Amino acid sequence: MAKAPTCEAAFLRSYVFLQRRDCDTQAGMKSFGDAARPRFTGVRLYNHEQGLLSFWYPQNWHKEESEAPHIGVTLWPNPDDPLTHILIDVKDLQKPLAESESEILENGIREGLSELEDCTVEAWRALSADEASDWGVEWHCSFQLHDALCVRQARMFAEGKYLYAITFQGSSHAHFDFWKGMFEFVMLTVSAVHFSIPDWAVSEGVQVSDPHLQ
Repeated sequence: MAKAPTCEAAFLRSYVFLQRRDCDTQAGMKSFGDAARPRFTGVRLYNHEQGLLSFWYPQNWHKEESEAPHIGVTLWPNPDDPLTHILIDVKDLQKPLAESESEILENGIREGLSELEDCTVEAWRALSADEASDWGVEWHCSFQLHDALCVRQARMFAEGKYLYAITFQGSSHAHFDFWKGMFEFVMLTVSAVHFSIPDWAVSEGVQVSDPHLQ
């Protein structure tokens, strides 16, 4: 059973505040040399047409979608820096992940990480039942890609017969730290179900007046 999108519901309560922040993400990128961090001026809700994926993301980020060989959505805060992005994948396993298969999958992830050039895994943890109802892991690593020392944080979890992977990375430690807050916001709103704003409003007993949320 897919978990309820509690992070999305919590986010909606502060949506108006986020909409009125006074600095957009592109302006934040221009002040990269300063201590400033990017802030929200608006967000959009993404719902996949098959109802397998939903999440919120900053409205001025560049987005590309793919359906083959599996569902994938990539977001870039700055298209001029393609190595700094967040990627969300959904793969159909044909059947739910068996308990014995989870260890095989984890070993496969570790093996894949070991094949990255100069890869250092800085953190690895199992997701709690509140974060993933069936199975899930999260890791943080750095590795060499072309001439860049990339930093990556990733989360993988199973929901029913589908495997979800959320990966965000920066083209350097500085870029990763700069965008981490926004990347984590997107990651924490990822849900394995369609998110209906009207249904949420009814269930919560609230009135939605913002036209962006209709």
